[in-house]
Amino acid sequence: MTEKEVQEIYNRLLELTKAGAIEWKKSGEEQFTTSFSRSSVSLSRDDEAVMTIYNEDGLEIAYVAPSQVGENEAIKEFILDPSELFNLVREKVYKYSETSENILDELRKLKAS
Repeated sequence: MTEKEVQEIYNRLLELTKAGAIEWKKSGEEQFTTSFSRSSVSLSRDDEAVMTIYNEDGLEIAYVAPSQVGENEAIKEFILDPSELFNLVREKVYKYSETSENILDELRKLKAS
């Protein structure tokens, strides 16, 4: 896995998530995951947003974050800020805008007595 491949993965995930073509699921407190036929990608946030890539055996193979951590030599580490994708995914999973629009639509239909 190269830096160029990771950048392309990130860009495609961002593009396809914006288009609604990728389904993300809440998989933890501040964690979201999307699965593919032989791999998965997870987004999480503690202090900063992190993207983690898993292989077909569920092993973490790449860690993508705004700064280096360097904890495990077996996991490839890349410096890239996945905050935009994390925030977009959180918005889509929690449906903030959709929910507020639904409530407002129903409230507008009601008449005060």
